[in-house]
Amino acid sequence: MSKDIRNAAISRLARREYSKMELYQYLVKKFDANQVDDELLWLANEGLQSDQRFTESFIRNSIMRGRGPMRIKDELRSRGISSGMIDDIFEEMEIDWFAVMQQVYSKKYTSDPDCQKERACRLRFLQQRGFGFDLIRKLLN
Repeated sequence: MSKDIRNAAISRLARREYSKMELYQYLVKKFDANQVDDELLWLANEGLQSDQRFTESFIRNSIMRGRGPMRIKDELRSRGISSGMIDDIFEEMEIDWFAVMQQVYSKKYTSDPDCQKERACRLRFLQQRGFGFDLIRKLLN
């Protein structure tokens, strides 16, 4: 049985990185929770599953999709990654969020806002992407 769990987990991890919580939720639907815990521990010890590697990969992919730091952090927390790990990895990666936001903004908008209503619309767009108000205000001013 544990071989089946291990094979299912490795098969899943072969496609992309998964957080421990995501992998647990997937495996517990098919197998006994106690055995799943043991196999997840084994996978982590063997270096086949790593929340740090998942987090780094998730952040890079999210940046490529034009997401801001607030949204990325929320999504990582919902996938079972601790706030401490998220903050540490953000600090290690030294991301220029203003440059990321400028790229997202220039891809969508080619001209300056005509009126206050258009400016508010653009502000909401960037907020929904997960950028903070201070960065947005700096860009729009």
